Parts: sequence; C-alpha cells; structure tokens
Amino acid sequence: MAESSLDLLHETHDIQVGWRAYELRPLNTPPIPPEVEAAHQERIAAGWPSVQQIARERFGLELKRMEGGHHPTRLAHIGAKFAIEHGKGEAYHRAVCRAHWQELRDISSPGTLAEIAVAVGLNES
Repeated sequence: MAESSLDLLHETHDIQVGWRAYELRPLNTPPIPPEVEAAHQERIAAGWPSVQQIARERFGLELKRMEGGHHPTRLAHIGAKFAIEHGKGEAYHRAVCRAHWQELRDISSPGTLAEIAVAVGLNES
C-alpha cells in the first residue's frame, strides 16, 4: 500500500524522488515570541484531525503527533545523508518518518537513529 502521494504518483509515472534536508527551526535560531508560538500550535491542533483522516483514508496510516514543541531533526538529516551514500536512503527515510509519525519515537536521539540505521541494514558504527 502507498504511504504517500508520491508513492501513488510513482505507481503511474516514471519519476525519481530526491529527498532534501530542511530544518524548520535550526539550532541557535532566535526564539519565537510566546504569543506567535501559541497561535501556531493552535492552528496545528485545529488542522490535525483532518491530517489524520486523510492519512487514514488515503493510505491506511494512523498518524500521531508528538506534543511538547520543537523536536530537532539535524541528526536525522545527517543520518539520511549517510544512508543515501550507502544505498539505504529510501528505507532510512521511511523508517525515520514511521518512527516519528506513527511510533512517536524521538528522532533527535542518537540511540533511536542508530536503531533505525541497523534496522535498514546500515552498520552501527
């Protein structure tokens, strides 16, 4: 079963997907004013049921959302570059997304990322 719209597109068209790293809030960026952050979190919470419904209906996925604000992704992006260089980019990307969006695992944790790397066939060291 497709896990994303890109998977569906890939089924009908000859496309190549190239994942790119993008940090929403890199380390050491200025803090967001509390009132702006609160409004942002309210918008996310209001739209979340719709996101869950689309994921469930279109892809059969049960998405979960981590609470607690910002979750750094830099280490996961570095791991993705390593995985791509070793021919495991797609598997790593899917595993990290699954860990974050379905299993609520901390993808900023080196231990979590090491487990994912081993699970997709990368050397732990």
